[in-house]
Amino acid sequence: MRITLLAVAMALFASILPVSAQAVMQHYQLNIPRQSLDTALKDFAHQTGLQVARFSDAPRGSALVVGPLSGDMSVGQALTALLKSTGLTYTVVNDRTIAVVTPRAGSAAGPQMTTRDTSQLSINSSDAGNEEAAKKSFWDRFRLAQVDQGTSSGSTPVEKKEKQGGQRSEKQPVHLEEVVVTAQKREQRLQDVPASIGVITAADIEQRGLVGADDYLRGMPGVNQTESSLGTSIIIRGLETTTTFQNFGQGTTVASYFGETPTTASASITGGASLDARLVDVERVEVLRGPQGTSFGDASLGGAVRIIPVEPKSDAFEASAAASYSGTAGFGGYNGAGQGILNVPVVEGKLAVRASGYQYSDSGFYRNVSGSDSILQSAAKTFGAESFSVNQDNVGASTVSGGRVAALFHATDNLKFTATYLTQKTRSDGWMGANRDGYNQALFQVGPEDAVLGLDSAGNKTSLNLANAVIDYELGWANLIGTYSYLDGGSAFAFPWTLFSTFPIVTAETGDHHERDGEVRVVTKLDGAWNFIAGVFAQRMSDILDYPIYWYGDPSTSLFPLLPGTSQVQTGRESKDLTQKAAYGEVSWRFLPTLTLTGGARHYKYDRDFDNRSEGGLGNSHTSGSASGDGTTYRANLSYKPGQDVLLYASFAQGFRLGGPVAGLPPVCDPNHTTDFVDSDSVNSYELGSKLSFLDRRLFITADVFRAYWSNIPAQIVKPCEGADIGYTTNIGKATSDGVEAQVDARVSNSLSLYAGASWIHARLTTDVPAEGLHAGDPLPAPKANGNLGLQYAFSVGGYKSYWRVDSIYVHTFNSQLPPAATNEVGGYVKLDTSLRVLDRAFALDVFVRNLTNSAKATFFDAYTYQRLRPRTVGLQLSYDFRGTAQ
Repeated sequence: MRITLLAVAMALFASILPVSAQAVMQHYQLNIPRQSLDTALKDFAHQTGLQVARFSDAPRGSALVVGPLSGDMSVGQALTALLKSTGLTYTVVNDRTIAVVTPRAGSAAGPQMTTRDTSQLSINSSDAGNEEAAKKSFWDRFRLAQVDQGTSSGSTPVEKKEKQGGQRSEKQPVHLEEVVVTAQKREQRLQDVPASIGVITAADIEQRGLVGADDYLRGMPGVNQTESSLGTSIIIRGLETTTTFQNFGQGTTVASYFGETPTTASASITGGASLDARLVDVERVEVLRGPQGTSFGDASLGGAVRIIPVEPKSDAFEASAAASYSGTAGFGGYNGAGQGILNVPVVEGKLAVRASGYQYSDSGFYRNVSGSDSILQSAAKTFGAESFSVNQDNVGASTVSGGRVAALFHATDNLKFTATYLTQKTRSDGWMGANRDGYNQALFQVGPEDAVLGLDSAGNKTSLNLANAVIDYELGWANLIGTYSYLDGGSAFAFPWTLFSTFPIVTAETGDHHERDGEVRVVTKLDGAWNFIAGVFAQRMSDILDYPIYWYGDPSTSLFPLLPGTSQVQTGRESKDLTQKAAYGEVSWRFLPTLTLTGGARHYKYDRDFDNRSEGGLGNSHTSGSASGDGTTYRANLSYKPGQDVLLYASFAQGFRLGGPVAGLPPVCDPNHTTDFVDSDSVNSYELGSKLSFLDRRLFITADVFRAYWSNIPAQIVKPCEGADIGYTTNIGKATSDGVEAQVDARVSNSLSLYAGASWIHARLTTDVPAEGLHAGDPLPAPKANGNLGLQYAFSVGGYKSYWRVDSIYVHTFNSQLPPAATNEVGGYVKLDTSLRVLDRAFALDVFVRNLTNSAKATFFDAYTYQRLRPRTVGLQLSYDFRGTAQ
């Protein structure tokens, strides 16, 4: 009886509420990504069935970025959250119509519940200020936010929710998610950025189960990624000559960032380009193709990869957890992973703390057969190393663990502070590669250096500790942003000489990297024809690499003199220091309504010091040097935008990589010291591109053609000297890369989505280097063609929302080293993944299969071993969202 009376009372109360109050109190399940205000209002209208209008005196929303917004909330809560930082408010016209307006003079921004004169409502923001448009009737100028008139007529919001169960009507048009990026150091729609950019969104990460760089970079148009025990390398548009030990030479050609912090050299001298931060609690990944020398500085000749983490939220509690379990076929075993995310608004609207943690444990999938290999067995007996010549399974097993803590403080409405700390550690036991057929290897296990590295056998460890602070001051006409980062990283690995000999020798390398970066910039957001960015940047970094060499057989059988009282053959240490300062700027001029001209420049100065010394049974050497330099790099862009859904552009961009002193050949082989210094290299790139949306944003196509000229290329060369082969870095000449890239995203129907991309790139040397065996026309180490194809189908199983997804990538054959040879040809594979996701209100169950066809193709050859695709892996993941809003 009490329940009945309560229901009757509530019905009577609702009946006497003003129409506006009833509309604002209605609840909906919403999922609106971070995007422009105009598009967010369209999504809001789609998901509620309401009509959303704009008053002609309200500023244009295409330049305002709002969101994200998700969860079960009322219309009033949702609109208040979307409009809180825009200077706008809303009013309720009737139970089906909301108007977004400028607050009345003298009133605070917030909901205005009284009915207004609708004669000022505008159907198109481009009509604002147009006197003819102002004379039109209300319904002529009423701007609907993408509501399907055919299905909404005659239905109230309450009726719609009852029919749809809070979900979108099957008859309503469903468009692609609109993505907002900061590739040009300001928030913009991806559609509006005149540059070639690949974006991995949070939805992609969740739905595809993406974890590391190899999950999302291979197959992306114009991009390739390689990984081995020697580190991770990223190649964009084919601009690379050395895919291993990159930082040992002049460094990578692709810059990498985590938030505001450059992580390009975080793996220290040893290892690859940078440490691979896992995609946990990440908002998106931006892959910028083409030189980025003006905005992101040195090492971005091919482009840049930016991981953007989710920012703390001061207006919502969030908590989620996920765990997965899987098995790998072949020589693999079982894998497990877990992660958790927590966001706490400590002071509503003012202070928030966000934390995440994760661990991934993957089985090895190589097998060491040295205990059965006759050649190594014979050598083991000769050198007294029998205990190290044994068979071993689960080679290459790895563990990655880490976490992030971030705090956001809104000191005032215009001033906010963000502080972030990230840590990640990885460990791999065993050399990840095969020097025999399939997944087999024949390598000695390693000995005394285990105490130094803490490894059970040949393998590697990496570490990354990153602290960053950001100040963002809203000036009204611009944002003033200051950022400071401290990074402590490094790597260590045991390099067994049985990769190329039968000696029981190992090099135990440990590298430490320390870096400080600071930047201050002003980014305008003016309504007129002009906008600009101006900034200054400073950097200091130091690297130390220790590389002792051990003999771990019977000391009496050592082929080299050992240091007294030790098992060491050699000691060695290399150190590098860099100080860099730069100032950059960019100006955009919209000289016609549809044409914008942009120009930018960056001037930099640097000082570098280098020292390398080695002593022991392999000989003594010491080289050192210092160098200073400066330079200027430029960018120019002309874009044509006749409408919101069409962008055409032409651009010129430059990239550079700093030169400096290096360890050249010994003086006896190079009396004039011509190999002791490497000049800076540079890229001039020309590009034509387009970004087009069709069919009410159901179809999005990006395409570009480019040509890049690379000069003063540094490469690692091996030359005979005093009866031994000695490696060093030197400039070898020029190369050219040209190609075409395209990506198509389509919402085929309300249930079916398609994603496809491809690229063709011809990257080759254009000069002969006879002394090094290199010739004009030799291909650079990158695939000529690659591509991706993905399909996602949404359906219902027993009332549960479900998704079935298939993703495939193709990587053409390529030579992974210079000069090209049959032995270093890899690639030529298709990798196929599939998954099924079933959602309840709070739970998500994912069943997945990676490498469905169990392809064993080689992805990379590091001059010693072949790295192959992980065999077929089948598993499941269970996720729980404590807010009850699993998506």
